[in-house]
Amino acid sequence: MSFVPNSRTAAAIGHLFLDFIEAAGVPPAVDDVRQMLTEEVGSRGSHLSWFTLEFAGLAEQVYLHIGKPTLSLETAWGVFQQMAQPIADVIEL
Repeated sequence: MSFVPNSRTAAAIGHLFLDFIEAAGVPPAVDDVRQMLTEEVGSRGSHLSWFTLEFAGLAEQVYLHIGKPTLSLETAWGVFQQMAQPIADVIEL
């Protein structure tokens, strides 16, 4: 089986490639190409996000509901555990 990128995958790859070029210090064209990609296929965030806007809204509501606990490496797992069931109650797994 071979991988055939669709337009969404190609756009994400394009955005990632621009990150590499930008980090390498190739300046002016990056902004122009990033703008062109955004106009043609949508924002960088929409292609590189791990979750939907709907899920982000739900997670934010649950986070507020549990009192906005401080997030750190030490507390992240506990916060996740507090949020998991309220989120699972709303979404279908």
